[in-house]
Amino acid sequence: MKFKLPPRSYLKIIFIFILMITVPNSARDSLKSALLLNEGIELSKGGNLKEGISKMTESLKEDDTNAAAYSWRGVTYYQNKEYEKALKDYLKANELDPGKESHLGWIASIYDALGDKDNAKKYREQSANPPKTPPVKLLPLEKIEGDYLKSGLAYFNEFQKSIGGKPTKLDTALNNAAKKHAEYLYQNHFGEMITTQWHNEEKGKPGYIGKAPEDQAKVFGFKSSPGYFTGNTMGGFNNYDLFSTPEYLFRHLANTLYHRGLVVAPNFESIGLYRWKKGETSMLVYFMSYEFSPEKDKLMHYPGSGQTDIPPMMFPEIPHPVPGDDSLGFPVTVQLFSKDYENHLSITEANIKDENGEDIPSYLLDPSSPDQVGSMMKTFKMAGLIPKDPLDTNKKYTVYMKLADRKKQIVFEKEWSFTTAKDTNFF
Repeated sequence: MKFKLPPRSYLKIIFIFILMITVPNSARDSLKSALLLNEGIELSKGGNLKEGISKMTESLKEDDTNAAAYSWRGVTYYQNKEYEKALKDYLKANELDPGKESHLGWIASIYDALGDKDNAKKYREQSANPPKTPPVKLLPLEKIEGDYLKSGLAYFNEFQKSIGGKPTKLDTALNNAAKKHAEYLYQNHFGEMITTQWHNEEKGKPGYIGKAPEDQAKVFGFKSSPGYFTGNTMGGFNNYDLFSTPEYLFRHLANTLYHRGLVVAPNFESIGLYRWKKGETSMLVYFMSYEFSPEKDKLMHYPGSGQTDIPPMMFPEIPHPVPGDDSLGFPVTVQLFSKDYENHLSITEANIKDENGEDIPSYLLDPSSPDQVGSMMKTFKMAGLIPKDPLDTNKKYTVYMKLADRKKQIVFEKEWSFTTAKDTNFF
């Protein structure tokens, strides 16, 4: 019986983003952990097992709850014939994410390699008959009201129209998930710096309803359709009401480089919103179910064709795409949405020109970019350009991009234009 390799961490990486991420040294950093794991996977696949193990160990130093990192390091130890270490890692992976057929199957194979036939048989039988997941206990739905719901949905759908997308709808279950998650964050994290861990919840803590965003939605009866994924993010948690409005959050997600996929995707099945307030403190939690792995590949570019009111400069983000350069123009990107998780985009030719046809000096972004940026581009199947200086306000710019997939086939070639905003105000 053959067992599948553990899934790449980037299957879930899209869900771990929070606007304006700031990570204190004492916190787990899921994003950095996932990126280091992906680097380790690439090294091990290339035959560099020891280097791969080293990267995976770094990954676990950033987040010691990363079950995928234990799984992959266990596989690599197995390939390197370090069976005791492989067993230790897979038992830990099974502890963190219990009952998976792949975990149980690998544990059986490792016990075989160690000559422990009894335990090999035990885990092989468990793999053939994995424990059934208990049914989710549903929570009652509340009717959530507020002017921000109507205005937020209207803004979201108007934005989708501006990029050639389809309108979506608010979902009562997702609104409820957003409300309960906001309450969980207030009870457990108020006063802390925002980290990538805020998307998830920890069992046993006050207000817990589910570990990951999809679990939080399931307790209200919501499950994404095939090819769609459930995620969440948030804004605010301060004394500025502006930061906790849907309009602010949606606009700023689109204005970032890595986060824009949460509002720029082929289709949105539905969204959920909840604006939490206590005294002068407020927070907006946003849930979404969006198409991430369609049956046929889809490509989305941003800014959209003919789009206006685009900021002339990049919104701050971590990891910084050009470390040390804090004065960059607005990032222009293309993202591939595909069921092929190994696929990615590479730039064959790309440029941005001003109204006079002059080239705008820009940094190229694709998997060949250095350090974590290249890893992010590969993970998100993105490629693009960032002007080296802020663009002029109220000007038209023309973009040309020609991109290839991992098989070096041209999958995107397009020329389009957008117009910058009349001022540099992000708000």
